[in-house]
Amino acid sequence: MNLFFSIGKSVLFLLSILLLSLVVGYLLPAPLTSIHIGTLSITMYILIKEKGHIVWYMLFFYFCQELLFPGEIYGTLIFAGTWSALIAYWSHRFILTNRSMYTGLLLGILTITSYRCIAFLYQGVITVFTSNESMIPPISWYVFVLEGAVTEAILFVLLILFLKKKEHA
Repeated sequence: MNLFFSIGKSVLFLLSILLLSLVVGYLLPAPLTSIHIGTLSITMYILIKEKGHIVWYMLFFYFCQELLFPGEIYGTLIFAGTWSALIAYWSHRFILTNRSMYTGLLLGILTITSYRCIAFLYQGVITVFTSNESMIPPISWYVFVLEGAVTEAILFVLLILFLKKKEHA
């Protein structure tokens, strides 16, 4: 029975962040549509739960996103999202070991930067091996900075709310 509730909580968590990404992508106004839900989920889960399950959750989350929102190159979301979750978890476990707001913000920056770098490298490697020049997307620094700034601002608010509750509990 305990296993059933554990699986149910995991499925509910995955469905809720998938629904949240749909709501953010389609219902919010223009600057807020660039919130990176994966980064928020990874960072908050690592800081609150401190478990490596987030890597598996993000694998399934990005797999569902890849099915719902197909891009030019299949696997970019899965590969970059799972590796960025793993990098964030390892960084929190071995380097950034405390639960402060600064650690959370730094972990968010690390997660979103590693996600974008890995996605760009993955797309570049796939393009080289398929020899299709039209698949390499141009790097838009404006979009990258906007996504990072909006995600970090939302992460800052979430960290204020949840880390204060964690201290008082």
